[in-house]
Amino acid sequence: MTNNVLRPLVVLFALLSVITGLIYPMVVTGVGKIVLPKHAAGSLIPTAPIPVDLMTASASGLDPEISPAAAPYQVNRVAAA
Repeated sequence: MTNNVLRPLVVLFALLSVITGLIYPMVVTGVGKIVLPKHAAGSLIPTAPIPVDLMTASASGLDPEISPAAAPYQVNRVAAA
């Protein structure tokens, strides 16, 4: 009796894992590459040379320990505050 209940559960788990873990992501990626090839090909972050600590800083963006390269990006905003 346990085998009659357990086997369909394992088969259904494996089937849904393949569908949601492999097939669906491949279909969505394929459609994205066809419909929006520039956006699906990579990052939406601009390719301008922005210092890394501005991308990984706290949400406030006013970090007292920023690098000298990141400081010019914050000068206007800090001066206006």
